[in-house]
Amino acid sequence: MNDAILEAAALWHQGQARDDMDWDGFTAWLEADPRHREAYDDIALLDERVDNARGAILASLPANDGEASDDHFEARFPARRPYLAWGGIATALLVAVTAGSWWASGPSLPATTSYAAAAGQTRTVAVADGATATLAGGSRLDVAKGAALTLAGSAYFDVRHDPARPLTVNVSGFEVRDVGTRFDINSDGKTIRVAVAEGKVSVAASGGAVPTEVTAGHAVVGDVARGTVTLVTAAPASVGAWRSGRFIYDQVPLSLVAADIARYTGHPVTVAEGVAQRRFSGVLAPGDRDSMVASVRQLAGVSVRREGDAVLLGGTGG
Repeated sequence: MNDAILEAAALWHQGQARDDMDWDGFTAWLEADPRHREAYDDIALLDERVDNARGAILASLPANDGEASDDHFEARFPARRPYLAWGGIATALLVAVTAGSWWASGPSLPATTSYAAAAGQTRTVAVADGATATLAGGSRLDVAKGAALTLAGSAYFDVRHDPARPLTVNVSGFEVRDVGTRFDINSDGKTIRVAVAEGKVSVAASGGAVPTEVTAGHAVVGDVARGTVTLVTAAPASVGAWRSGRFIYDQVPLSLVAADIARYTGHPVTVAEGVAQRRFSGVLAPGDRDSMVASVRQLAGVSVRREGDAVLLGGTGG
């Protein structure tokens, strides 16, 4: 891997902390060369390893005034700040990590690593070799060492094809299994939806249920209480569209739309039982809760009522 590609990967990784992140440009860069995806995965994984080993690294660094500090750590490992010489630094660190000369002396990784995205933000992390997950605002992903991923909320997955190393995601009692594709998952705890933009995944309720295969241009909607899934169509362009600042829905249960708004804005939005499974299609622009709910009200023709701190969609008397 050359330094120019590593430096570009590092800059894309840093850019995700900014509000003006160019997600379309990032996607185009990843797709332009297989080496770009490999470099990005390496940079993201390295960044997480450095953060996880912060304490051990501080203990090993010569300190000013006799004590290592977080400022000293950031000066030596500026993982999230712009700098010019990242390529050489990254190359040296990657060689050290690969050879085990640095990582072997540090602590072992925790049994489970948790990632979260704050309301109104997204976060992309490397979850396995050749696989990244982009978390929607208000979502959480737990990555257990040597085990499946566990998702709460919504995330977009980009997995490099490797039949020998399938990726498995557990969400609300369902198991999503993939060997190389692009798909997103959304769950509100009662309903899940898995939509595929490219490739194929299988979805099954935990406990030995027969899996349902989902190919590009399709999605499954799962009922968590019953453990059943329904296969529906899904426009590939709508899959993960929220990464570029648009919420595009194609026959999505209204309960999941409400969950998206709640996670994105950080304010509760609920749905009456009678309309929770009503299918919704349309485009929502990001905004505050009131503006996004007003758009749903207009497009879906449902009533809106405040209940304490929450907004209820489809309740009577709205």
